[in-house]
Amino acid sequence: MGEAVMRWAAWGAVIGVALFATIGGLTALCAWVIQNLPTWGRVLFFGGLAGAVIGLLARTSLEGGM
Repeated sequence: MGEAVMRWAAWGAVIGVALFATIGGLTALCAWVIQNLPTWGRVLFFGGLAGAVIGLLARTSLEGGM
C-alpha cells in the first residue's frame, strides 16, 4: 500500500511540474508575442493556438472522451 501511494505521489509531482512549466512557457510566449509581433503576427499566433485547442477538443469528443 505504501509503495503504491509513493508511486502515485511521484507521478503527481512529475505531472504537476510539467503542467506548470508548460503553462508558464505558454504564458511567457504569449506575452512576448503580444509585445513584439505586429497585429497580423498576433492574429496568426493566437489563431493557430485556438485552432490547436479546438482540434484537440474535437478529437477527444469524437473519440468519446479522454
